[in-house]
Amino acid sequence: MKTRALLVFLFAVCCGLVLPFFAQSRQLYYLLFLLIAVLTVFFLKKGEVTVYDWLVVFIFTIPFHDLRIGGQVHFLRLSEIAFIFLFIWYLAEKNKNPGMFKIPKVFFLILAFLAINILAISKSLYPLISVKRVLVLLYLIVFCYLVSDIVKEKRWIFFLARAMIIISALSAVLAVFQVFIPQLQFVPASPLVNLGSVILYRASAGWGDPNYYALYLVMNFSLALSLIFLPRLKQKGVLKTAALLQVAGVVATFSRMGFICLLGVVFYNLFNQGRVKTVLILVLAVVITGAFVLVNIEDIYEKYPLAQAYLFRQPGLAKLQEYPRLILVDRWDAFRANWQMFVENPLLGVGPFMAMYNYGKYKPDDALAYNREILDSHNQYLQLLAEKGIFGLLTFMGFIFIVWKKINYYLGKAGKDLKALALGFKGALLAYLIACFVAQATYEVQFWLTIGLSLALINILERHYA
Repeated sequence: MKTRALLVFLFAVCCGLVLPFFAQSRQLYYLLFLLIAVLTVFFLKKGEVTVYDWLVVFIFTIPFHDLRIGGQVHFLRLSEIAFIFLFIWYLAEKNKNPGMFKIPKVFFLILAFLAINILAISKSLYPLISVKRVLVLLYLIVFCYLVSDIVKEKRWIFFLARAMIIISALSAVLAVFQVFIPQLQFVPASPLVNLGSVILYRASAGWGDPNYYALYLVMNFSLALSLIFLPRLKQKGVLKTAALLQVAGVVATFSRMGFICLLGVVFYNLFNQGRVKTVLILVLAVVITGAFVLVNIEDIYEKYPLAQAYLFRQPGLAKLQEYPRLILVDRWDAFRANWQMFVENPLLGVGPFMAMYNYGKYKPDDALAYNREILDSHNQYLQLLAEKGIFGLLTFMGFIFIVWKKINYYLGKAGKDLKALALGFKGALLAYLIACFVAQATYEVQFWLTIGLSLALINILERHYA
């Protein structure tokens, strides 16, 4: 006990000596933020920390995705720092119980995808950037494998699912306040709309792009919603509160993509609960609302600036009527450019993370921003085709398809609790696949965590029904 107290004292003294030299660095406070999270876990567990606790610390860093240490080119995210400790702890516990590292067959597809990425570096305009992106992909695949190998019991997978739900809900509280208080934004935010004396901002918690934060919330909302429908579940009130907060967070992002993903998850979950009539009524309501918006577009522009900013983004009605594809911002131009990259490079594409840098070469002649030279793909499927070719798309999608198919195989055999969890993971993957039509999310951490937990669930069910 005295030794532990002495170590804590020495650590505090060191922090006190270092703090004055780095107090002006915002990144220092990011590290302290992570350190507080780690020390909280140590305090709550009274020093008996397990690999599951490190996994919770990692989950805690996901809503703050863009908080990082380093410069603009070379940096480490807080989640990547947390992964280092998770990886070390995993190896230490693995060493206590020595055994072969068994790679599930499904991972061979994603390893093939990784190999295609490595080969595609040969086509890259900037090989160093592509190499770094391939290393990030490798880290995410390793993380996914770790999660699938760590979680071996039902109680732990429910523990992690609840941690994901609660942490995402708490981050949504921050997001709601960010709408009105720009000082709470971790990254620079531009005003969305001015309502008299009130200025509204798009919230993103610790993400740079509100759309990706909205996707993160929706994927966790899928878990909360599926567990809410589980009969006789304890602490259901907490889950309902968390689900409401997650929805509020999605609204605070003002993300059209997030809202569409949210509807997809709700429809999918209700349909699987046998509430087909409710789904049909909701679909009809969405169609009627869409028709009403189109008919009253001029009134929306004149009288409802918040709805205009949320639905159309484009400030000028005349400009939108002349160029209807402006509702997609620059996405339509990016889609066509990426398709052309694939047509001319069907096997290996233009190299990992190179679609945005090749835009100037492949942009359409009638591009709205004709002088723009760099533009993101804004579509996961087209980006995979453009950057890694046809086999890159097939291996990545094949990996997701096999995980989905394996979950379906055991869904009929699983008990109500594991079935609810499986539906939550499937809903999260559905949200991801919907978002991929207007976003590029190969490196989406929540996706790899969801896949890892899905594979862990499959392993649990396989052992049970072997």
